[in-house]
Parts: sequence; structure tokens; C-alpha cells
Amino acid sequence: MKRFLFLLVVFLSAIQLFAQKDGKNENKFNVSGNFQSDLQYYFEDQKIGAVAIDEKLLSNSYANFMISYGKFSAGVRFEGYYNTLLGFPNSGGKNDGFGVPSYWANFTNDKLEVTVGHFYEQFGNGLTLRSYEEKSLGIDNAILGARVKYTIVPGVNIKGLVGKQRYYWELSDGILRGVDGEIQFNEMIKSLNESQFRFGIGGSFVSKYQKEDNPIYNLPNNVATGAGRINIGYSDFNLISEYAYKINDPSADNNYIYRPGQAFLINATYSQKGLGVILSTKWVDNMSLRSDRNATLSDLTVSYLPEITRNYTYVLQAFYPYASQPMCRLSILTQASRWANGAQRVNSSTSSRRAQSWAESTELQSP
Repeated sequence: MKRFLFLLVVFLSAIQLFAQKDGKNENKFNVSGNFQSDLQYYFEDQKIGAVAIDEKLLSNSYANFMISYGKFSAGVRFEGYYNTLLGFPNSGGKNDGFGVPSYWANFTNDKLEVTVGHFYEQFGNGLTLRSYEEKSLGIDNAILGARVKYTIVPGVNIKGLVGKQRYYWELSDGILRGVDGEIQFNEMIKSLNESQFRFGIGGSFVSKYQKEDNPIYNLPNNVATGAGRINIGYSDFNLISEYAYKINDPSADNNYIYRPGQAFLINATYSQKGLGVILSTKWVDNMSLRSDRNATLSDLTVSYLPEITRNYTYVLQAFYPYASQPMCRLSILTQASRWANGAQRVNSSTSSRRAQSWAESTELQSP
């Protein structure tokens, strides 16, 4: 039965249906979909010491099925892992199997958008919340719940959500609640619509609730995180900055310490014909936030800490840039590029990174 449903979705994903009204083609009712399957066959390689595995052929497969009619839309996602490709998160086989991990329904008009089911979302630069999918890395922390977006006036937007994160075929123990607001003054004030000066501000608040279940430590049930951001631009110059603060959040990442967390991000750019300059800096201190305090690796991440790294000349280095360190990291990147006659003449970049593990250097303290 499962194989039949899987083949049915693949077949339907190629269908496009269009309704007609008054003799004209209009996208009133639309059925669409897509399918992807990644397969790998494994050979034993004694030269590099690769150990032979029992199952030679593994696969990760996905199929999306979507329906839209006017302002309404809905979708469902099928996934099959028979079995999960090597290198993807799959401790104890918890990612293997076939099923429907995601489904959603949405209503959208000029000012209001309402989504129930699974969805992805990001507040600002992601320091307080980023729910996203990157299947090539084995990441899918979709939120199951409800989300509302509303445009009060042009340039003034607010959104709120509540739900639980996806954890393979299950859900996380923690409950997420969040709200984000943004004001773009160039859109709100008509006299600034065509101005070279650009100005916007925003803020977000995210709360995580997880019942205390540790027999040793007195852990908080609620953890709050807030952030403020600003965007300033003039002509060819642009500056984006955000600061986030998290109250004490003992977790497996920080060895269950009660230290608050902070993060500060600045991105400044200047560009004109033949010249581009970038200055980026990021400071992070104990800013790991997950919907489950006991999760590790890439599981159930809520906050997103953008990596700051230079562009490499060789492909191998570009494939393996440094990973963001949520416990303590100071990164600075400067890059300047100049073009002449359509060719890049100069490309100079410098980067500096410093990290220290507070989980190892800070003693455990009770509140």
C-alpha cells in the first residue's frame, strides 16, 4: 500500500490542471508537484580503509503534492528513506522509513496570510528563529502549528506563530511561540518611496517551553529570546545590524550552565561600477537555542548563526568552510573586489576568527 501511494504521488506530481472561465485560461484551480530521489551504491575501497557495508544501495526520496484555488492552497509531502544515505543524521535508524512528515493549508489575501500545519519561518537574520529545510545537509526543522502574517499599512508588517518542531518522524518536546514586527519607512512614507536614503527597523521575541525533566538540575521551563535589528542604506552603501539576547538556557550544548546568551551581527556593503567592498563581523556568546535542551548536532535548532568566511579560490576549501560556533565566537571579514573592462583585477579578503568554549571554562552555577 505504501509503495502504491508513493507511485501515485509521483504520477500526480507531473499533472497541471487549469480551470477555464469565460473562455479564458485562468489559474483558478491548480495541481502541481515534484519528485526527487537520491540514490547511492557503495563499493568497498581498501586503499582508504572504507569498511564494506551490508546494504549496498541506499536512497533518500521526496515527493511534494500541492493544490491551489484562488486565495487558498494546501500541500502534502511524502518522504521515503530505504534506507537513509550514509552521512545523514540517522542514529539508531530513527530516520529510516516512509510516511507523510509534512502537510499544510494556507489562505492569503492583500493584507493577511494564515497557515496551519507545517511551515518554515525566519525572524530577521535568524538569530532568534529560523526554521528551514536543507535536505542536502539532512536539515528539516519545520514547525507544526499555526502562523499569522498581517500588513497593518504598507511597510508595517507583523507575524506570529506557535507550534512544535519536526524531529525526524516525530515532534520535539518543546513548544515555540514567537512574534516579529518590521517597519520599512520607505514603504510607509510616500515621500521616501523614491529616496536614495533607506531606513528600516524590526524586532522579534521567541519563547520556548519545555517541562523540566532533569533529576539533578533545577532547569527553567521557559526560555525567552529577544532581538532588535536595523537596516540603513544610502545610494550604494548599505548597513544591516542585529542584536539578540537570550536568558539563561541550560542545555547539552553549554554543559547545562545558567549563563545568558548574546549575539551581535553587522554586515556593511558598498558597491559601484567596478568596485565592491564588504565588511562583516559577528560576536556570539552562549547563543545556542533548541526546542529540546537535550538535543545535539543539527537536531531541533531554533536560532541560526550565519557563518562569516571568505570566498575560496579552490573548490575543496569552499566545500568545507568553518562551522558557526554557538558558545563563543568573534569573526571579522573584510573583502574588496575591483573589476576593469569586465574582468576582475583585484580581489583582496581577510578574515579573523576567535573561539572559546564557555562550557569548558565556566563552572556550573545554580540560579
